[in-house]
Amino acid sequence: MGERGTAGRDVDHVLAFDRRGGVVTVVCHRNAPSGLIDQPGKEWWRGFCTDVTTFDLAATGCCT
Repeated sequence: MGERGTAGRDVDHVLAFDRRGGVVTVVCHRNAPSGLIDQPGKEWWRGFCTDVTTFDLAATGCCT
């Protein structure tokens, strides 16, 4: 199950494309783990954009 009840089928489509001989490349991104604003214009599904979350990546210490 995806975020907030969504159900993705991307992997199913990729596997089917591969079986048909397609060349597969997968790229993904993640939403912020917390601090989603989730208001009109700043919906949860845009949580990978810095303007729709209050999550402070620098505060995690991962990017020093």
